[in-house]
Amino acid sequence: MENLFVYETPHPAHYAFAKSIDCTVPSECFVSVPNIPTDLTRTRFYRWFTRLSPITRYAIERNARHYYHFSIPEDSCPPNEPDIILLEGWRQMGIAKYYPNSFKVQICGDWYPLVFGDNKRMTSYYNDMDLIVAGSYLSKQSLPKEIQKKTRIVSPSFDLVPKGRATGNNCVFIGNVYEKVKRIEMGIKLFKKAFGNDHRVSFNIVGPGNKKIGSKGNIYYWGKLGHDDNRFHDVMLASKYYIHWGEHDPHPVAVMESMSYGIIPLVGPLVGNHYLTEDLLEDLGPCKTIDDTVEIIRMIEDDKSLENDLRDRCIDVSSKYTPERTMESFRSVVMEEYNKWIGHR
Repeated sequence: MENLFVYETPHPAHYAFAKSIDCTVPSECFVSVPNIPTDLTRTRFYRWFTRLSPITRYAIERNARHYYHFSIPEDSCPPNEPDIILLEGWRQMGIAKYYPNSFKVQICGDWYPLVFGDNKRMTSYYNDMDLIVAGSYLSKQSLPKEIQKKTRIVSPSFDLVPKGRATGNNCVFIGNVYEKVKRIEMGIKLFKKAFGNDHRVSFNIVGPGNKKIGSKGNIYYWGKLGHDDNRFHDVMLASKYYIHWGEHDPHPVAVMESMSYGIIPLVGPLVGNHYLTEDLLEDLGPCKTIDDTVEIIRMIEDDKSLENDLRDRCIDVSSKYTPERTMESFRSVVMEEYNKWIGHR
């Protein structure tokens, strides 16, 4: 089989999916760019292009191929039309029409109602897809009902190797604080309601995009820290709770990364892996609101044996999201649907 991965970043979890079905992975990203010679002009164009609405960008990529080329070396492509083409995100969807005889799989890694605006428009764009793989039930439920019929769920993996078991008392968040879906202000609200200005407990915010804007009381902004940075692991080892009260965040892998350290996830109901918090804390009461979650924090703070038990369970649950396990699940789902598609042709 000849399979092709069409990507933009790529996200490590999506790259693992691609490798699981033996995709050719081009050396350059597969994104529409202007067919113009100088890097400076390309950079200026990109700055303008990224300010456009998602729908405008998609329309350009889908319908104006004579103005744009795809920045992918020809010798990196399979010599023939791929059997399976795996699309990392919605920005790659316009490319699918150039592969009419390929089985097209799209990773649902965004909150698509925010991208497309309404179900009618979203449905029309998804007609070219043969299979959608969502990272969570929340992501699947965000799609129109007719699209859900060809949507399967495979949770993404993480490839972080923890450097020990967390024993600290702090709270942590990992992610781009400028992404609206992260709703970092809600995470801060939860932290403040639970711990106030207690300087024995800090809220450490780690992630790209947030310039070092300075510390405020017991809240610290670290900026981007890679997994190879000892400071990242120091922050994790000093933590007890992972706070993410986002809105329509499909399935952030940072939740599983933190759990691998034994950090207890406090994940809001509009985050795709909220089910991890529910499953872990179900015996302590509901955790649908900030007030409910603050009460659960107080129970844990008053019971050291409960804390240790929850930490152990976090580590055990996180082991189910290794690349090997999720790659096996992804390959099984894709090949099952591909064989059905072949049988109906």
